[in-house]
Amino acid sequence: MLHSNHAGSVTMLKSKQGNRRCICRGPAKANPGKVLLRGEALPSKSGGKLHVMIQLDPKSFKRFFGRNQTLRIYRVSEIPKGGTGAREFHKLRYEIIAIERGAFRLRLEDLAGNKQTVLLKEGMTYGAILPHVLHTYVALSDRAALLVVANTPYDHKRPTTHDSYPESEFRHLQSVQGRRKGVS
Repeated sequence: MLHSNHAGSVTMLKSKQGNRRCICRGPAKANPGKVLLRGEALPSKSGGKLHVMIQLDPKSFKRFFGRNQTLRIYRVSEIPKGGTGAREFHKLRYEIIAIERGAFRLRLEDLAGNKQTVLLKEGMTYGAILPHVLHTYVALSDRAALLVVANTPYDHKRPTTHDSYPESEFRHLQSVQGRRKGVS
C-alpha cells in the first residue's frame, strides 16, 4: 500500500507482514532517501523488544532541520519486571529516555566515580545521558516500555555503528583516569 502527500515529501509503504516503513524524499521527482521507520523488532539486553522507530542520517536531518545531525528514536517494550538493560556507556552518543509504561530505576556513574540513582515513572523523561556515563536501568513493573532518543546511527549488522561499551571497559577508563590524577 502506498500513501503520499500532495507535495511528495513522505511515502508510506506497508509490507505483506504489516511492518510499516517510511521513506523520506524531497519533491515528487526526487529519488527516495534513507529508511526512517522500521517495523522489525530486535532482542534487547533487558529481555524486551527493541524497535527502531525513526533513524535520520545527517543528509535527511539537514533536509528537515537545516543542519547536519543524526537522529534515532527507538522503543524498548515488553520488558519484564526485573529486566535490566543498558549496562553500558557510549563514547559519542547522547541519549534522552522517556518512560512510556511502568517504572524504572536508572543508575548513572561518571568517570570520576560520581553516582546517581533516579526513579522514573510512566510519563517522565530523563534529560540527557552524556557520553562516558555508565548507565543501567531496571524495570520495576512487568511489560514496561521506554523510548530513547539518540544522536548516533545504529545498524545491528554494522559493528562500526555500535557506540556501546561494556562496564568492564568503563572500569578500565576510570582506573586510567584515576592514575592520571594520582588517585589510587
